[in-house]
This record gives sequence, structure tokens and C-alpha cells, in this order.
Amino acid sequence: AARQQRSTYRDTQRLALDAAVMILATVTLIFFYLRRAVGAPAAALRSASSRLAGGDLTTPIDLAVPNELGAVAGDLEVMRRRLAGRIEGLIRLRELSAQVVGATSLQGLCDAALAGLGREVGAAGAALGAIDRDGRLRLRALSGFDHPGVAERIVAAHHELCAFLALKELLA
Repeated sequence: AARQQRSTYRDTQRLALDAAVMILATVTLIFFYLRRAVGAPAAALRSASSRLAGGDLTTPIDLAVPNELGAVAGDLEVMRRRLAGRIEGLIRLRELSAQVVGATSLQGLCDAALAGLGREVGAAGAALGAIDRDGRLRLRALSGFDHPGVAERIVAAHHELCAFLALKELLA
């Protein structure tokens, strides 16, 4: 009976030790899985957000994980692109403002405005203004406007500008 009791006790110890090893192995596997599935993307997202907070708008945020962290990374990438576009627009506006301030005539002002619209002229179209030698404002439109009412708005703007500006005095 004592031998059988010792044998049962050893079997129980072995079974407990096997169960403990299996539980430890399972916890280790879960740890490494969570570290790979959540920890590494979280660290990459943290690094990307730190770069973004530091002003780096050139490095794309690319985190291809199919969970909430991937969704947050996608939102950060959209935000990065929008910020980069807005900053680029502000830089262009500052350059255009410097050109407008430096313009010495209304023709120079129109030229500076046209130069500032350089990117938009190709795809979207633009209204161009010029003063002729008689002091008359001439507006013309380049093709590419999507909306059919643009021509009427350009004509209306032409009349409003002619009424508002003393073009002959400005030309003189």
C-alpha cells in the first residue's frame, strides 16, 4: 500500500510538473504573440507619433496591422498628409504675399497672383487679369473650369473690379 501510495504521489507530482511546464510554455507563447501583435505595433506607432510631434512630415506612417493600432496609424497618416499640404500651402501663401507686397503696379500684382496660382492653372483653370494701355482691366479665363457658371462670375467680377478700382489713375 505504501509503494502504491508513493507511486501515486510521484505520478501526481509528475502530472503537476508537466501541467506547470505546459502552463509556463503557454504563457510564454501568449507573451510573445501579444508582444508581436500589440507591443511591436504600439512601439512603432509611438515612434511615428513622436516623429510627427517633432515636426517630421516627410516620413510616411505605415503600420499594416489589422487592428485598432492600424486604424490609428491610418488616421495619423491622413493627418500627416493634411498637415504637410497645409504647411506647403502656407509657405506658398507667404511667398505669394511677398510677391504681392513687392508689386509696384497693378499689372505686377496680377502677374504675382497668376504666378501664385501656377499649380492650380493647369487642372482647375484660372481667371487672368491685365491692364491694357488705356487703363482698362481685361479679365479672361483659361479652360478647365468644371462649373458652367464660372464665365458669368468672371464677367461679374470684371464689372465689380472695374467699378471699384480707379484703373486709369493706378495705371498712371
